[in-house]
Amino acid sequence: MERKPMPTYRMKLHKSYFERGFFNIPVAFDRFVSPTEGQMAVLLEAGGVVEARIDRNSNSNRTARIHGGRQLRKWFHANFKVHDEVDVEFISPDVLRLDMPSDLGLFRRYDWHRLSRSQIDKYGEYFLKMELTLWGLDIYSPEIDDPGSDVLVRIDPTTIHEIQVKTARGFRSVLLDKEHFSPRENLFAAIVLLELYQPPRLFLIPSAAWSKPNDLLFSKDYKGMLSSPKWGVNLSHKNLRLLDDFAFERVVVGWARSSP
Repeated sequence: MERKPMPTYRMKLHKSYFERGFFNIPVAFDRFVSPTEGQMAVLLEAGGVVEARIDRNSNSNRTARIHGGRQLRKWFHANFKVHDEVDVEFISPDVLRLDMPSDLGLFRRYDWHRLSRSQIDKYGEYFLKMELTLWGLDIYSPEIDDPGSDVLVRIDPTTIHEIQVKTARGFRSVLLDKEHFSPRENLFAAIVLLELYQPPRLFLIPSAAWSKPNDLLFSKDYKGMLSSPKWGVNLSHKNLRLLDDFAFERVVVGWARSSP
């Protein structure tokens, strides 16, 4: 049976890692490591095993630090120099694998930090358009520059859905101006979530959903301040369960059935 790819990222070997035999797990991957402190096995290329320790007190945000001590430091020194890169693969919550860098792989392709903000926004809009097209839907761009609508989708001869696209690099709050996003039938927000080294995830939220705020969807009016009123999406690991209710495939399948 073909081995299913495991979550992987490419780590830069900072001087402190190289000299002291430890490394920190990025926030985007911390959920793949045991939430409690304790022992961890670190598998090395060519079959070695390091008996390491998970430390959740050294970093202020309590993300995991993996201590491999002298044995891991020795492997770093034998195979790398400072600022080289190492592939880190998550086998289980208490087992990691460290390898020499492979050729550019899927996880390397999704290094979203290499892109500028304008490139991120452009990617999110193009990604939505491609996914809609794959479902056989007819898509258009607004004829005039409309800050409230980025993509139009024809569902049937009399029904057009308007979509405003917001692309988030990592878990953060996404805001939509109430002036340009007034809840109504056939208006949607597309949220493109870009987690480091992970393929993009896409969600479609009907504007009417903000009529019932919860931990995920919120309203912020900034009374007495210069900022304009906003609708918001609180993207976090905790809220992924609520966000999954708006997964792209769940929403678009109904559109595709209605499309001629």
